[in-house]
Amino acid sequence: MRAGRGVIHDESPDEVMLREGGQVHGVQLWINMPKGAKHTEPVYRHVTADEIPLLPHETGTVRLVAGRVGNATGPVRTSGDPFVVHASLAAGGTLRMDSLIPCELALYVMTGSVAIAGEAVEPGALACLTSGDTIHIAVTENSELLLVGGDPLDAPIVRHGPFVMNTISELERAVRDYHAGRMGQI
Repeated sequence: MRAGRGVIHDESPDEVMLREGGQVHGVQLWINMPKGAKHTEPVYRHVTADEIPLLPHETGTVRLVAGRVGNATGPVRTSGDPFVVHASLAAGGTLRMDSLIPCELALYVMTGSVAIAGEAVEPGALACLTSGDTIHIAVTENSELLLVGGDPLDAPIVRHGPFVMNTISELERAVRDYHAGRMGQI
């Protein structure tokens, strides 16, 4: 979803989940838009699992959500040339990937435990990585990982609640638009 000038959205569990219970595991990634483009038309595109390329891996599943790896291209495209890989890996395995594409890159451990250069990265932790020839992650427990990155957007950021803009006046405009109903309704 590109929020653009604003769109009301809700990622709550569906009616069945609310009624019967269960587990929901989700991560919402926010990609900043370039300065001057924050008031563009909102866009939403549903991406299905079969649109996400699987990268070869011996001990798990590696999904290319955004960016390029070899000849594969992830379906999510937006500003900042994003790179997102979601990996579900078994204990004892490794994840090796070239890291030449994104200028900024980080590893987020959703569940499990991994190590980079012998240093443990626990669930809920974000490890900032340096751009280099190869990323080498040792999986010490069954793990769910996100590799996220992209080009930096060099602009100031001001925020208030869910509103993120470059200036106070843009932020005030967004809050006024929200209260006036110009961002839609659920």
